[in-house]
Formats: sequence, structure tokens, C-alpha cells
Amino acid sequence: MFELALNTLNNGIVTIIIVILFLLSIIKGTVQYAKFHYLFRDIKFYMKIISLYGIYLSYNFIAYELYYFILQTLNLQYIDDTFWSFILKIILFAMVFFVYLGICNCIYVLIFKNIMVECYKLLCKLPRMFRFIIFGIVKLPRAILNVLIIVFTFNTLSMFLREDSDFNKMINSSSLYNTLSTKVIIPFKYDLNEIMLNIFNPIFDTFKTIGTKNIQYLYNGVTIDEATMSNDEIKKYALKSTTDINSSYSRARKLYYDVVNMLEYDDEKLEDILNEDFSNLSGAISAFETKKGICFDYASLYSVFAESINLPTRIVVGKGFDGKEWINHAWNEVYIEESNEWIEVDTTFGETGNYFDIENFEQDHKKERIIWEFSV
Repeated sequence: MFELALNTLNNGIVTIIIVILFLLSIIKGTVQYAKFHYLFRDIKFYMKIISLYGIYLSYNFIAYELYYFILQTLNLQYIDDTFWSFILKIILFAMVFFVYLGICNCIYVLIFKNIMVECYKLLCKLPRMFRFIIFGIVKLPRAILNVLIIVFTFNTLSMFLREDSDFNKMINSSSLYNTLSTKVIIPFKYDLNEIMLNIFNPIFDTFKTIGTKNIQYLYNGVTIDEATMSNDEIKKYALKSTTDINSSYSRARKLYYDVVNMLEYDDEKLEDILNEDFSNLSGAISAFETKKGICFDYASLYSVFAESINLPTRIVVGKGFDGKEWINHAWNEVYIEESNEWIEVDTTFGETGNYFDIENFEQDHKKERIIWEFSV
């Protein structure tokens, strides 16, 4: 116990704050739950958190499948990417949240409410020590959430200060904070940033001009214009690679294999980006020169290669299944003149197998939006 306390002190004041906040939340539960209405209040709070988490998990369905289904059904395609599409998405998210909340309430009322009341009466008959332990366990989810909220707050505040500031030195001295921030908060913020960008894009697009500057979205620390910049070497390579190839389908396939064989996936860069370190440049030129990159670099280089030979192409962002989980991902669509259609191409996944115009492409890809397009 003494060594644990000593390690806590050595890890800095932030660790102490996190531990105290966690313990106070547990203790508060053991005291409050002497009255049943406090327990019921926390249960309702948990139902709201579960409903919000349901929104988080079903974001793709709400923002795309349900959203575009309503646009098509009500013939409202003209409002897409406008201020009114933003309003519609907010309404859909609110509606689905209340649906989830209603389901949780129904489950609680129909199944768990009577059980909870009887269990509470039984617990109150137990010795005080056992009662406090069980009440503390019930309070545990809220205690963990309180800790994550304070870590999220510290992490957000640190973004607005210099790295060598006293505040950043203080929070970074805590190994507990660093672990929670790296493993939980930063991946969550990365997904949250993607979600918020998609929801607010219509507003940004509606009010593109502020003064004389256009709003530009950042992808891995660069704008899409910067990522798709080219140079003479890239153009020469693409032209030489597709010399004497006539069909657009064959040229698109040749460039696909060029990118797959040229680039090596950069796990270190991915880790840096997840930690909001954008010191390693992203985009086509960087990928072509270093022969390394992540999915956004693969897609950018393929798009620039295609543009060099006047082959219409797009960069698409969404989710890709890596064999374990759905992750943020980027790939391409390329226009085939002979068949008058856009086909899907994933040069990043090309390292594991053929992902050029395959039939089951959508099984491990969920398209969210097009962020760049070149057309002849």
C-alpha cells in the first residue's frame, strides 16, 4: 500500500487528481445509495450513456444510409451538402438517440425495474461492509466515465498550449494520464473529429468565405490540395508506366500495381498521426519520394498518377475492415470510359490481395464521402 501511494506521488499531481476523482466517485455512490432514488438516477444516467454510445456505433448508418434514404424517398437530393442537410442530420441523430433511450427505458421498466427494487431491498439487509462494496461496484462505470472526462479535458487543453508549457509538463509526468490518453482518448477524438467534420461540412461549405480566405479541411495535417500536388518526376513516371496501354481500364490497373509495389505501409507514421503528430508530411509527393505512407498517402499518389494521364479519379474516405475492426480508411474510385462507370480501387489493401475492381469490395469497405475528384 505504501509503495502504491509512493508511486502515485512520483507520477505527479495529475495522477493524484485522477485517483482521487475515481475514489470520490465510488465513495459518493456508497453514501448516496442509502436512498433508492439516487440509484435510480444513476441508472437513468447509464441509459443515456448507452444511448449515446449506440449513436457513436451506428454513426455510419445514420449519417449515410438513413440520411440518403430519406433524401431519396422525399426527393430532397438538392439539399445535400447545404445548411439544410446539416439540420436534417442533427434531427436524425436526435431522433435515433431518443429511440435508443426509449428502448433502454422499456427494457428497464419491463425487465429490470422490479428486479432492481427487490435486489435493493435485499442488499439493504446485508452487513454494511458488503452493502458498501456492492454499491461501489454499481458506481464504478460512472467513476470510470468521470476519469475519462477529466483526461479528455486535460488532453484538449494541452492542444492549445506549447509543448514545453508548465501545464503540458505537469500532465505528461503522469504515466496514468499518458496511458489513458493514448489508448482511449486520442483514438476516440480521432473518430469524433471525423464525425463532426461530416456533420458540419454543409455549414462550412455554405459559408466558404471568411474575409478573403476559404475554409479548407485538414487530412493528416495537410489540405487535400496539398496532398494531391504533383511534380515532374511523378508525371514522367505515370506517363512512362502507361505508354502503349490503350484502354483506360488497363491503365488504371497498371497504376494500381505501380502504387502497390512502390509503397510500404508506414506503421510509425500511423502511430504519430493517432497521437496528433503531423511532423511527417502526407500526400502524393511525400509518398513518391519516401516510398512509404499510410492509406491517405496511397490514395493521394494513385490519384495524382491518374491525373497525370488524364484518367478521372476520386479519393474516398470511410471505414475499412482490417481483419479485426473497422478503422478510418481512404481509397480511390477511377472512371472507366469503355464501360462508362466508376470502379473502386484500394491500393493500401492491395498488399494483402487484389483490391482492383473486385465484386465484394463493399464487404470490408464502408464509403462515407468523396473528398477529391479529378475529371477530364
